[in-house]
Amino acid sequence: MRIDLGSRGIRSILAVVAAAMALSVVAACGGSSNSSSSSSPSSSAASGSSSTAAAEPAAAASKCGLGNGQKAAGTPIKLGGIATKQPGTDFTDIPNTAKAYFDCVNDNGGINGRPIDYTIETEQTDPGQVASLARKLVQSDKVLGIVGNTSIIECAVNHKYYEQKGYFIIGSGIAPECYSTPNSAAVNMGPRYSVDGATSENSTIVTAAE
Repeated sequence: MRIDLGSRGIRSILAVVAAAMALSVVAACGGSSNSSSSSSPSSSAASGSSSTAAAEPAAAASKCGLGNGQKAAGTPIKLGGIATKQPGTDFTDIPNTAKAYFDCVNDNGGINGRPIDYTIETEQTDPGQVASLARKLVQSDKVLGIVGNTSIIECAVNHKYYEQKGYFIIGSGIAPECYSTPNSAAVNMGPRYSVDGATSENSTIVTAAE
């Protein structure tokens, strides 16, 4: 199945998927926007901005789906994801957070009235198993898209299959193929780029201190 990225319906789904993935990665990394209180000028300015923001229309607030509080009852939109879950390594927090967001979308009108049916598959770094799960989602479950993948080897094993089938994967990357192949869009920096960034930052600090 090839996905028409120009379709209005697909664009709506991709927007929801992107929001879910952004929320998932922040939640899994324990991100927080809280800051300590201070009487500094910047703190005062932030306080003023908060007061201004509070006075703005409620329409600016984030919402799930149509935001109407009504359960979606149309034909389900099938999505799937694959995550590593084995002793010592459990990456299911990210697809589980995506599912929680999709559940919120389903409770608030869905995507133009259609609920999201999201299936999470888990793997144990067995290449044969990982390949089989991708084919299950595409050929048996007939998912429209694959999102939330967070696996040690999944990108390396399945990227050619996804390219052949015309699937574009949105997930959290670990293997190099998550970042270097055309049908994969990783929403995180990943181990390689994180190390590169840390090395570059440390080099800058050392140079500045000399």
